[in-house]
Amino acid sequence: MEFGFGFGRGSGYSEFSMGGSVKYKGWGLGMYSTQYTGVHAQRVGGVQAFAPGGSLRIENDFWPVLGDKYDRLRTSAAELEIGGLLIGKSVYTNSPDRNADRDESYFSRFYRKFGLLARPEAGTYADGRVYSSPAWVGVRHGKHFVSRAGINHPAVQDIFQNGVHLIKSGSPLFITPYGVYNEPWGFSGYYNPYSLY
Repeated sequence: MEFGFGFGRGSGYSEFSMGGSVKYKGWGLGMYSTQYTGVHAQRVGGVQAFAPGGSLRIENDFWPVLGDKYDRLRTSAAELEIGGLLIGKSVYTNSPDRNADRDESYFSRFYRKFGLLARPEAGTYADGRVYSSPAWVGVRHGKHFVSRAGINHPAVQDIFQNGVHLIKSGSPLFITPYGVYNEPWGFSGYYNPYSLY
């Protein structure tokens, strides 16, 4: 049985992170929490499942205890690793007014195409805005470095974030900004075990 615990103090928007994991013969579970500071201060939680040769990380600000329980800013991210190859996505939004009246006329464009439930009873945040939603593939370079490349497209947010909100009772959609951004996305540098942002 292998136990791990770590913490880090960063610069810029990442102030403090801590987490721990338990593994046995390559299988295991871990969790972590990252506190971001500055104008966009927020606490985001992450959970990670390990298997021999790979892992799955999921980050969300709504995780109990680990996150700050608000649907805003760094709302969700995930990354699957198999043998050093990666596939992932993230969504970054504004901080909508949770107490404002909700727009009940909005439909998810992606799910409506397939005749699936396209509008939750909770409607959508009237002032909700999506700023980026990249999806990527990547590769690990040893333990500490990573390269990721993909596309930043609104459909990523609609498929993943709105998709989860459609099946999560009482959770509003975000208005997907189709046509606002559609661009290449990439990152190469330090592999942060506590943040996909």
